[in-house]
Amino acid sequence: MPTSLLSRLVFFDLIKITLLTLTGMSGLFVVTQAMVEAGKLGIEPIRIVMMLPYLIPPTLPYTMPVSILFAVTFVYSRMSGNQEIVAMKAGGIHVLRIIQPAILWGIVCSGVGIYLADQMIPTCHRKVTQSILDDLETSILSYLRQTGEICKPDFPYEIFVKEVRDDRLINATFKHRAPNGKYDFMAQAEEATLDVVPASATVPAEGPSIRLRLLNHHVLSTEGRGFFQDQTYPMPVPVHLAKAELKTESYSSRECQKEAGRYRQTAVYADFDLATSGAWSLLKGDPTPFSSMVTENRSYSVRQVRKSRELDAEVHCRLAQAVAALTFVLVGCPIGILFQKRDFLQTFFVCFLPIVTIYYPALILSQNLVKEGLVVDWISVWSPTVLMILLSIPLYRQVIRH
Repeated sequence: MPTSLLSRLVFFDLIKITLLTLTGMSGLFVVTQAMVEAGKLGIEPIRIVMMLPYLIPPTLPYTMPVSILFAVTFVYSRMSGNQEIVAMKAGGIHVLRIIQPAILWGIVCSGVGIYLADQMIPTCHRKVTQSILDDLETSILSYLRQTGEICKPDFPYEIFVKEVRDDRLINATFKHRAPNGKYDFMAQAEEATLDVVPASATVPAEGPSIRLRLLNHHVLSTEGRGFFQDQTYPMPVPVHLAKAELKTESYSSRECQKEAGRYRQTAVYADFDLATSGAWSLLKGDPTPFSSMVTENRSYSVRQVRKSRELDAEVHCRLAQAVAALTFVLVGCPIGILFQKRDFLQTFFVCFLPIVTIYYPALILSQNLVKEGLVVDWISVWSPTVLMILLSIPLYRQVIRH
């Protein structure tokens, strides 16, 4: 906490403006995100309102650094424009001492950002995913609305729809695949409805099931063909819809590292299996099984290594985004002081423009390079942050000199 009166005034001024800006930006982001999710997934407005507390924290790593940048450019450009910086220098106060409250505030916000990215944001992502999956019927209808189909190689039932209107499936096609891989039942309806029966209403061990009601539909099966006006067909809920598939954002940093190690170990096992199978095939004098495994095993191994790199990059990217609050402070303070003749909004955009055009694109590019294995993860992800800090050094030299 700053000890002098001047430092405390600057510090609390930064806090006030940051919180006001953060509230406005986060509110705008959350409302926009909620509207997009509601339209994309077909979620009821009341459920979106209930999920709002979990939608706010994931926006903070993006809105917090920008809010701090706005605060420092506003405070220091105003002080510089009113000649307060010149008066402080004349009074024997070093310019770096004036910037200390902003650096302290940047460190505090970076610490908060690290905690949010590591603990709170993954929890919020899991809560949102679980909230959507709690209503399986809405989740399945939303999935059909997005993809237009339920079709998995290991799942014997298939559903294809042209359109989903509210809870109605338009031009629905329902198929069942026999163990031999051929279809033994196909039905096509102009309209259908879908109901989910909870596991407690059937057999708990079998999980929830779907009741697909087809209206005015044609049926073609091994038993023959026919036309029915109203018929209900049961089917189990696909595993990928009944169970939440956690994304990278849903893992904490420790979980990311653990999952990355598991993926790397799986890749090693796949390569070992390939090598041992190949040696055994060659000893038997029949390289055919080995040659058929090469493409499949290598492709699987490459996917596992890519996932591990993606998780490693995620950890460093979270830390870099959290430290961006301090980075933006280091860049915004000298620019706010040097551009004393200009409006603070112009000063803010002078700082914000390089960040939008250089920092964030470089961060995204570095993540993609890490996923492809072209660069070392921590060097690539941290390079935009280091670049921003290096750009601020000549600005501080100019501030101290003049």
